[in-house]
Amino acid sequence: MAPTLGSTASTETTPTPSPSLSGYRPSLPAGKELSKLDHIMQQAKEVQDQLLAGVRMASQSTRPVSPPATMCLAEPVAVASPAAGRSLEPGVGSLKVQESRSTSVGSRHAAAPCSFSTSTRRVDDQGTDRGRGAVRPKTVSARRAAEELLESVRRRALEAEVDRLRSELASTEAAKQRLQADEAAEAEAGAEAARLLREARLEVTRLKAALQRQTGNDKLMKEANAQHVALQQELRSTQAEAARRGEEMRRAEAQQRELQKERDEERRLRLEGEKRLGQLQGSQQRLEEAEALRKEAEKLLADRKEDLRQLQELLQTEQSARLASDQRCSQTEDQSRRRSDEQEQLRSQSAEMLRREKQEKRRHEEAYEEARNAQRDAEEQCRALKADLAQCRSELDAATEELERSKAEGDSLQARQRLSAEQQEGRWKDEAAKRLESERRVTSLQASLDELSREKANLEAQVRDLQAKLALQSSRAEHLQEELRQLQETEETWLQERASLKTQLTSQSAELEMNGSALGGLQQRLDTETRLVQQREEEERSLRESLQRAQADLASERKAVQEEKRLARQKVEEERTLRESLQQVEADLASAKKQLLEEKRLVQQKMEEESRLREGLQRLENELSAAQQSLQQEKQLSRQALEEERRKHRLQQVDVASERDAFRSQLEEKTSLFRSAEEDRSTLRVQLLEAKKQAEANARMSLEQVQTQLQEADERVAALEKERDMFKSDVEHLRSSLRERRNAESSLRAALQAVKRMLGMRLWT
Repeated sequence: MAPTLGSTASTETTPTPSPSLSGYRPSLPAGKELSKLDHIMQQAKEVQDQLLAGVRMASQSTRPVSPPATMCLAEPVAVASPAAGRSLEPGVGSLKVQESRSTSVGSRHAAAPCSFSTSTRRVDDQGTDRGRGAVRPKTVSARRAAEELLESVRRRALEAEVDRLRSELASTEAAKQRLQADEAAEAEAGAEAARLLREARLEVTRLKAALQRQTGNDKLMKEANAQHVALQQELRSTQAEAARRGEEMRRAEAQQRELQKERDEERRLRLEGEKRLGQLQGSQQRLEEAEALRKEAEKLLADRKEDLRQLQELLQTEQSARLASDQRCSQTEDQSRRRSDEQEQLRSQSAEMLRREKQEKRRHEEAYEEARNAQRDAEEQCRALKADLAQCRSELDAATEELERSKAEGDSLQARQRLSAEQQEGRWKDEAAKRLESERRVTSLQASLDELSREKANLEAQVRDLQAKLALQSSRAEHLQEELRQLQETEETWLQERASLKTQLTSQSAELEMNGSALGGLQQRLDTETRLVQQREEEERSLRESLQRAQADLASERKAVQEEKRLARQKVEEERTLRESLQQVEADLASAKKQLLEEKRLVQQKMEEESRLREGLQRLENELSAAQQSLQQEKQLSRQALEEERRKHRLQQVDVASERDAFRSQLEEKTSLFRSAEEDRSTLRVQLLEAKKQAEANARMSLEQVQTQLQEADERVAALEKERDMFKSDVEHLRSSLRERRNAESSLRAALQAVKRMLGMRLWT
């Protein structure tokens, strides 16, 4: 009966390691943890009840030390040790040796009572009573020592677990605060990047507006050129018309001279006919003259019709030109209206451009007014030509009436001929005055054309200036686009880092919540276990579970460390890219320095040229001083020669006077040469001063440009250095976090090793 009880106790007290406890992870909910802990507590109570039942059975048995009692006392050790080995097998691999040792010890304990029972069967009742009294105190003391040892191990393990969880909670809270600070810094950096992006977009919009204005100016230039071409064509047409009218006037004057000659001849012949033939011949001659006049009037009528047709064509061309000018005026008005609207929209952006556009608008209005004036002049010319045409028609009608009257009234032909001749002369005079007026108009149109050409040249110069400004603005826009692209890339990298940090924060916050919930559960378990002594075996299992959780936490920490290492590698790559960009900026700075050195070299060359000019001037001054010295020497020599000549040739006054004159002429030539040298020296000085001023101005301009370029390069370098410092601070922060994680990992490993050693020692004992 006893062996069956021992076997049943051994089978009942042998706990099967549940897979949920061996694979425990901190991510399980609190309800599942409580249910598992309740199950473990129930198993511990069952084991305790079995142990108490075995003790009662051993105390109630009256036989000498029986095998069942000894087996009941020995089997818990053997049962507990395999259970411990199985529960610790997933988390701790080093406890397999301890498990074998515990099983060997249990086997020895199990074998010893059997031999003892066989030997004690031969002893009498008094010996059995003494043996049973010696075994009971030993089992009770061993059980108490085991319980105290388990309780101490449980308390120490739970305290270590609570301390570890509290330290992890503090570290996670500190990491959370650091991540919040990093998020705030990233938000500030994002705001700064957004501000720079907005500024770059505003600059791009401003450049687009400037480009649109430039296209508008180009359109205006094209229209002005078209207007200029149209005015030139009109001027050519008016010049051709004036030439044609002049040719017609010359032809009419030749005809008038011929008519005058014919009239004189007819008068002479008429006088001779009056003298010779009498009244009949004179009347016949007058009829012939009237017929000739009629023919001439018909010719004049045909010429007037041709002139009328040409005037009509000219009127049509002028009307078409007037319509074209009206269209151009309307286009210029629409363009000026659009330009005024654009000026009102862009007035807040650039006052200088507004002023220039106003000036251009004023010039275009002046050109428009001049075109209107030219149109008015053309209309006046057209009206004058119409009046001339009407006058010609009236003259033609008068000529026809005169012809009819000459036919009807032969007697009054001479008086009417004189009157017509006087009227014709008056008309020719009027036509000559009109021709002079047309020539004056042509000269005025030529002057207006010259003014328009000058305005065109001014507009072309303005267009060239605007094109240069547009090229500068386009280069600046490209530079801003490059900076915008870099800012966008940095913003994308910052966003990626922010997302990764957010994911880390969420994972750490989830771990923090789970750790907090686990900490609360453990604290509750600790309170309940301090109040209840019956849950001693549960503490060992909770310790094993905490070891498993610590291992799981260690694995998660390793994963986090690997992720942080990956982020650190990304940061290092970004730092490398920033270093490359910094090297590029340094190369740009070196190129700017090279350019500055080149400009300095040019300035030095200019200074050397200036020094050469100074040396040339010095040489000229030396030559001038040498010439003055030679002149003085020649003067002295001439004086000496003059004195000698005076002493030698006092008698030859005429020769001396001639020589004096020659000497004076030589002296005057040398003084003129000296004056020319002085003038050359003054001109050289002026040229040298101008060259020096120009060189200084060019050097100043080049130095200012280089200084501005250096300032821009310094600003870029400062910005890049600032970004590099921020990146270094981020890298240092990540490195510090990695160091903290590594320290925590090492501390966890040390705690795990200590717990393993403690458990190994306890199990070994």
